[in-house]
Amino acid sequence: MKRYDATMTIAFAGTINSDGYVQALRGLSESLSKIGGRLLLFGPISQEEAKRNGLNEPNVVFGGLVSPSDLIVRLRNEADVLFVPMSFCQSDRSNMEMAFPSKLADYTATGLPLLIYGPPYCSAVRWALDNPGIAEVVAKEDPTLLARGIRRLANETTRVTLGHRAFEVGRRFFSHDAAQRTFHNALRCVAETGD
Repeated sequence: MKRYDATMTIAFAGTINSDGYVQALRGLSESLSKIGGRLLLFGPISQEEAKRNGLNEPNVVFGGLVSPSDLIVRLRNEADVLFVPMSFCQSDRSNMEMAFPSKLADYTATGLPLLIYGPPYCSAVRWALDNPGIAEVVAKEDPTLLARGIRRLANETTRVTLGHRAFEVGRRFFSHDAAQRTFHNALRCVAETGD
């Protein structure tokens, strides 16, 4: 866990590629500003782009674009919670249902707790619900519910418990051994069916 001040820091690492992600990040920034918290953004976003998207509030900190190995270290050292936004926009629905956020592999490797904010039909929310105890899940676009989730994550015991569980489940799903097992099972299935 992070350790140099008492400011709640929630980090997002990735590309901000839809209006739904922008809205979720703005909502998170607003909720954090009310409790003196900050939003830490890692990825290819410039200060100008952030300003255009309303992500230029004083509590938004830019971590830049970093390598995957450096990202895990920086997240562990600088964040309390990792944010997984999924778009609530109807135009993004099919993508939210089908696409699984690859950032979950890196996120779970940190051992930090996750805050997943997305509609109940999105893949990240479904994954979290299928694996209880890995995340604080807010499955309705509602600033009050998002703020309530952040308040629950202010409890260090809650964060540690969720972080340990996310790490454990992440290893089961995303480790090299898990990928290799999936690949070998697929080959075995093809060999058995003759496809």
